[in-house]
Amino acid sequence: MFELHTMKTGDAILICQMENSHLINQIKLLCRKIRQARLVLESANLNEHGAVFKALNPSVSNKLQEQATEQLRYASNAIQPYVMEAVLRNLNIHQFVGEAFNRNCQIPTLNNLPALFHESVSNVLNDDNENYSDYDDDDDDDSNYNDSHLYC
Repeated sequence: MFELHTMKTGDAILICQMENSHLINQIKLLCRKIRQARLVLESANLNEHGAVFKALNPSVSNKLQEQATEQLRYASNAIQPYVMEAVLRNLNIHQFVGEAFNRNCQIPTLNNLPALFHESVSNVLNDDNENYSDYDDDDDDDSNYNDSHLYC
């Protein structure tokens, strides 16, 4: 896309000017950051070791969770223009992105997921600044789309 990518050297180029290999490597890097943050947040909340660690080291655990939350927020936002460019080029990035977010299908309705109503998620859900309308998919030709690779 027409956003800038800053390389290790400090030089900036447009994302749309990146070589395919460079673009894929950047997506892989951001996917690793997303996956690492997600695993920290999941382990701190869902397993017994996370609960024990949190009980014994509350300040360290809270700091680690804050860092993971910030990394997840940063990487999730940063990856978007790279993914869009990869989609435009028809590059195969599905596996990296799916593994990073640990899903490959639609999320069930929020009523069935009370764990999502964490403070940061509810802030996003309660944001009424945008007016959304339902998407009418009757106008699109999906005859060439094959979603047989998606499993729930």
